Amino acid sequence: MIYLVISVFLFSLNNILWSYFSKDNPAILLIARRAIFTSLLFTIIILIFKSDFHLITSSTVKEILLICFFGFLGLAFLIRGFSLGNLFQYSMFSLLIPIVFAFLKPSEERSIELWIPLLITTVGFSYFVWKQFKESLPKTTSNSANTYFFLAHLFFGIAMYLQFEYFLIENRSSVMVAAFQEVFILIIASLIVFFNKKSIANKVRQPLKIKHYFMMSLPISLAIIIGLEGLRHTAPFDASLIGLYTPITTVLLGSFLGIDKIDFQSFIGVVIMTFGVLLIYF
Repeated sequence: MIYLVISVFLFSLNNILWSYFSKDNPAILLIARRAIFTSLLFTIIILIFKSDFHLITSSTVKEILLICFFGFLGLAFLIRGFSLGNLFQYSMFSLLIPIVFAFLKPSEERSIELWIPLLITTVGFSYFVWKQFKESLPKTTSNSANTYFFLAHLFFGIAMYLQFEYFLIENRSSVMVAAFQEVFILIIASLIVFFNKKSIANKVRQPLKIKHYFMMSLPISLAIIIGLEGLRHTAPFDASLIGLYTPITTVLLGSFLGIDKIDFQSFIGVVIMTFGVLLIYF
């Protein structure tokens, strides 16, 4: 579980860096260029620990590519969702994944001892999101952003489940999964940038330097590896449930750095949510 907690902090740090650098650059350009550094980092790790190479077979490659495919679909729909929607909508859809994985638990684990604490957790998280992001509540009746956020979480959930299934076989490497994933993103995102380079170039207001992309690549790389290790030792339900703390930690970090403002009343929701989580595990 400690792996999941650490990954939440790292994903939150990544969110802060992303929100800062994406103001002046198109999202797909940042993704493509950041993937250069993350791919290199994971490749170096694999070359250092050469024992991972013998784990690569045609079967494992197919499994990893399927994970990459659904992960990239989730990322693509997420980008599109944020181009039309906001954090409130995104955060509310985050609840879908742990709820769905709760239904997928073995029947003996789906008792009232799970559902009542999960309901408490849902109420607490929803209250936090509403209070903290109420200024960004949808002001139109368009459901386009909701559709994209739903699809993003659907594909992220499928990718997470496939990752979990992949790790059920002993000694399979999380670094290998991460490396394939980032190379896959690098190839697809770079192709998108290449075929839309004129329109993307016109949207760049302040080009980033190499050091900026390196700064962005470190926390997300660590978050991915540590998060995968957390998934290996727990289950998709646990990973998605603890993942709900990511927007909360992002707000705390953003406030500490002077980027975001905290609505302290929203932390009533965090207390309620944490109470529900503790009831689930204790």
